[in-house]
Amino acid sequence: MIRSWRLKGILAILMVILLFSGCQKEPLTIGLMGTMTGPNSDLSISGRRGAEIAVDEINQSGGLLGREVQLKRIDDENDKQIAMAGLNICADEGVKLVIGPYTSGMITPNIEKVNALDMLLLGPTISADELSGKDDHFIRFIASTQEQAVILANYITEVSLQRVVILSDSRNDGFADALIQNFEEKIKIQMGIDVSALRFNPQQDIALDTVIKEVKTLQPDGIFIIASAEDLAFIAQRLHQEAIDAKLFGPLWANTPELMRKGGKAVEGIVVIGGIDPENGNPAFNAFSATFTERFGEAPTFASVYSYETVKALAQAVEKAKSAEPDAVKAALIEIGSYEGLQGIYQIDAYGDNTRAYMLFQNIGGEMRKVD
Repeated sequence: MIRSWRLKGILAILMVILLFSGCQKEPLTIGLMGTMTGPNSDLSISGRRGAEIAVDEINQSGGLLGREVQLKRIDDENDKQIAMAGLNICADEGVKLVIGPYTSGMITPNIEKVNALDMLLLGPTISADELSGKDDHFIRFIASTQEQAVILANYITEVSLQRVVILSDSRNDGFADALIQNFEEKIKIQMGIDVSALRFNPQQDIALDTVIKEVKTLQPDGIFIIASAEDLAFIAQRLHQEAIDAKLFGPLWANTPELMRKGGKAVEGIVVIGGIDPENGNPAFNAFSATFTERFGEAPTFASVYSYETVKALAQAVEKAKSAEPDAVKAALIEIGSYEGLQGIYQIDAYGDNTRAYMLFQNIGGEMRKVD
């Protein structure tokens, strides 16, 4: 009799366990796409780390809609065709919300294909102007490229440069096209400064050699290098070796620790566009920065911050919509409109575009200092 009751008790416990297990909801998988390996992977890796911290915090608070959140990493290998193939795989697997990609060149050629999918992309660092003002399947968490051009052009006019050469990575034309156009319009048309734009693939030695010769011929007093941190550092080293004495400038894209690590003395004095202020002082940013540094051994970048904020905004929208379906999430993101970021309030407008204030930093003695 005792054994019979004991057996029944064990069976009852097993039934409860099985019943409880059956009630558990499937995890909510969110895609995260970027250049995760090889050259120029620093931006995406930094962004991925910020997203991971946000996901950990969400799961510690109970997940979303009672579901644990998981990230599905997709490496686009800095190739637009591989990027689109990765998004198609996500669609086939039912992954409908994707953070990334992290460079405009991976999405601008594919945006119509993305719009044909039951999917919503959330871009922490994609600033291409051609995606602005459109009702599409893309939400931007960074200000437009035009704003980068304006702040840098204003600075160049203040320091009285006469001739500027733009060196642009042809693999990210979706970003570079608008930046060059807006930059030229500001300093060439409005300010009368001589500007020449040269496009090339910095990974091809022959192309870079040709560009270096052209720069020598043009003899600029300023060079705006639109490239990743790693490629900008390499180009700066070549310019330094050739004794080309010109003030260097870089886009937000290049504002990662890789620029300083690989640029060395060649990037001393360079002025780059910034998206976050490390000395901001906001308690939320300080807490995030401390967690990031302890976990990854380096300070967060703008990509880390924007990615963290993107995941948190997505979570807010999912809870508001009570759904993880793309259309519902998009509508909720736009309806919420105003978000508390790590360094202050930012806005998402009716087209899913973002407005933020850019700033400038200069490398002085191996440290990036904010330009007043």
